[in-house]
Amino acid sequence: MDRELIYGEISTIGMKQFANLEPNCNKFMDVGSGYGKFTWVMASFLNATEAYGIEIDNAKFDIANKHFSGRYNPNCKFKRGDFRDYKNLIKEMDVVFSNCITWKLESVQELVECLSPTCNFYHNNKKYYFDNKTIHEITPLHMQWVNANQDYYKLITNFNR
Repeated sequence: MDRELIYGEISTIGMKQFANLEPNCNKFMDVGSGYGKFTWVMASFLNATEAYGIEIDNAKFDIANKHFSGRYNPNCKFKRGDFRDYKNLIKEMDVVFSNCITWKLESVQELVECLSPTCNFYHNNKKYYFDNKTIHEITPLHMQWVNANQDYYKLITNFNR
C-alpha cells in the first residue's frame, strides 16, 4: 500500500490515545477532516455531543458527508470549505484537532485566533510549536502513514493570546 495516499490519517491507536487525553470532550472539531473517520469516531464512540469536520477538498468532503454524516449519527456533521468560513463555529468548540503540518505559519496563527480561551487545540505544525514552545505540551499520537507515534502539540490555553 502506498502510504503517501493515506498521509494525515490518525490511526485507531491514535484515536484511543486521543480519547484518553480528552475523555470529557463535548464539542469536537477536526480541521482538515479528510474522509471524516476521526470526526465520526468522536461522535459515535467517544461521547462528543457535537463533532464537526471541516474539509476543503471537495472529493474528501463528499465521501465523509455520504458515509458518516448526520443521517447515521445526528452528532456528526461536516462542513465544506476553508476553516476561515467557520470562525464562529470553531469558537464554540471544546477541542480542535488539526493535521496542519504543511500549513503556513500564518494560517495556523489564524486558526488559533479563532479558538475560545478554554479550547484544547492539538496540532502538528512544527513552525508554530517552535515559535511558541512555552505554551505547548508535546503529545505523541499514533498515525497510520508511519505506523508510529508522531509529535502533536497541545496548546496550553490558560494564557493570554
